Amino acid sequence: MKNLGLILLLVVLLSGCTNNEVSSPEVNQDQKSIEIEKEIEKMKSENAFLKEKIENFSGDVQNLDHKSRNIIELLTEGKFDKVKTDFGTDVELTEDNIFVFTDHEEPSYINADLASLPMYFIYYNPQPNSFDIGYHVYGGEEGQEFKRTISFLYDLDFNLESIFSGE
Repeated sequence: MKNLGLILLLVVLLSGCTNNEVSSPEVNQDQKSIEIEKEIEKMKSENAFLKEKIENFSGDVQNLDHKSRNIIELLTEGKFDKVKTDFGTDVELTEDNIFVFTDHEEPSYINADLASLPMYFIYYNPQPNSFDIGYHVYGGEEGQEFKRTISFLYDLDFNLESIFSGE
């Protein structure tokens, strides 16, 4: 009897230590479904955010491209007063045929001959405090061809900060 009592006591103790929550396949499936739904919602939110960024990106590029080309067109037409009123920057044409933008912290320069050449869009570089947009211009006589870059720097309100050209 003692052995039987001891066996019953062990059975009771062991049954008390076991996990009564048996995980059924249905419970696991429901948990997986909930996790998948959460992940889908997270991805939908991220996709909406990225879509808005892309739409803003496209609009920013078009806006800055339009402004940059307008500035160059006004410069080549000699309409410096219109550049001042429309874009808030003073421009002078030096004797060396260089446009000088004088009302910035550091004056910027662009050769007037480059401004008269067709511009080909090459980059858009958004920064935390500014936007940079650049173009290639090609010119020169046969055998003496050249390629130059014209870069426009704008603040976050799309106000022109500087223009510069380089090789």
